[in-house]
Amino acid sequence: MPDQLVNSHSPLLVLPAEILLLVFDCFFDAQQPQIRLESTERCYYNYSEAFSTLNALERTCRSLRPIAKEVLNTKCLWKFHKPVAAFTEGHSIRRKATHIEILRDAYSFPRPRDDYPWRPREKLEQELNTWGYCPVDVKTALHEDPAQLELAFLVASSPDLQTFIMDGHHNFYGISSIDQRYELPVWLIPIIQVARKTPLNGMDHSFYRNLQTLDIEMQFSFDTSLAYLFLLPTLQTLRLSWMVSQIPFEDEANWPVKSRSSSVASLILDEAEISGTLIRLFITSCRELSCFKYSNGSVEEMPLSCSAEIMSGLAQQQDTLRTLYLEPHQRGEYDYESMTLTRIDGFHKLYALERLYTPFWALLGKPQSTYTGEGSWQYPQMRDVLPPRLQELSLYILPVMLSQEYNDGYLSLFSSALPSDTKDLYLKWVHVECENVLECAPLPFDFWDIKNVFLEQGVDFDYMIRGYEHL
Repeated sequence: MPDQLVNSHSPLLVLPAEILLLVFDCFFDAQQPQIRLESTERCYYNYSEAFSTLNALERTCRSLRPIAKEVLNTKCLWKFHKPVAAFTEGHSIRRKATHIEILRDAYSFPRPRDDYPWRPREKLEQELNTWGYCPVDVKTALHEDPAQLELAFLVASSPDLQTFIMDGHHNFYGISSIDQRYELPVWLIPIIQVARKTPLNGMDHSFYRNLQTLDIEMQFSFDTSLAYLFLLPTLQTLRLSWMVSQIPFEDEANWPVKSRSSSVASLILDEAEISGTLIRLFITSCRELSCFKYSNGSVEEMPLSCSAEIMSGLAQQQDTLRTLYLEPHQRGEYDYESMTLTRIDGFHKLYALERLYTPFWALLGKPQSTYTGEGSWQYPQMRDVLPPRLQELSLYILPVMLSQEYNDGYLSLFSSALPSDTKDLYLKWVHVECENVLECAPLPFDFWDIKNVFLEQGVDFDYMIRGYEHL
């Protein structure tokens, strides 16, 4: 039978091996040994490659329906490359989509928009009208970018969604630089409306009860209704990158999430340009935040008020926070000499913290360009500013952040990370990245001597030096 089913040109060959074996099992005598493959939770199948063949199998042979409907639907990874507009193939299994990922090399269907080839505009509008009332103007997407509307339909018909990753390009217009409006991607609206307990027509409060991961590249858009994502009952990981808002947030009293109520345990805000108040509210919305990562998307120095807001929020998570990545300024060739780069206070209060990744100056400060080694300014002892149970420390350094006039020397400064009593030693690993070192210029300090100090105490120490030619 298998010889008759499969030849070198058979479309069955696009199916994953596990599904093929299940298909063949249907044709073997039940008394014969059955072959099974080990499957794992991460064993997902590419929808675009497997769906059309399995859908045909289902129509051809009813006995294969459990394979086509259960195996594919529960392990289907909706993974779209460019273009990402072909969301219309799978109407029959939409309600089973659990994993959606728009890859980085994907893009929404380019202009001219009138050439959108997948579904007629009237069909899209007909499905859009089934949503009923919507708090934002989603009709704009119908005319400007139908592909994103197709993705919104997929999200809206996937109540068992577990993972949603948007890495593809989706925002042609950006926001704030034009008219300072808040803007929200249309495919997030179904999720947010359920979270705020006002689901669209055809949806209900049972939707997204299994949603655990949201990883969204916002691409310079932002809306305060993103706060409602923290109300999703099972959300564990929330990553929102490239959020931009030039509008000050002044409505803290109406923040929709109670303090320390959200299930989000890992919060990642990459390349964000939003107010410190918003960041603090994001942090304090989490019930037990274990991982927080923040990097500033602006080329300008982060205001002290912003860093104070962040550390204030983190202080409320001091009993659960294990990992902190804090990048208050973009890396690059900026005029660091003119920047204050004031030390950020409060790391030592995070007594549960085990892993810290931050610039050298954020932890210890930066001498002014006029520093001569005399006067009242000095670095703090590292053991006084580090969290008491820290196990891993990673610091990013530029030579311009240092001063060779520092009389006590950087060997002594790094040595001060070790506790006075070895029984209090939790530190296991120290990593230092030194960038923008000029060719033939002396190193900012003797890495080997520093390394030996840590190795003597059983602490691993490694470093990385990146240079460039000064043109």
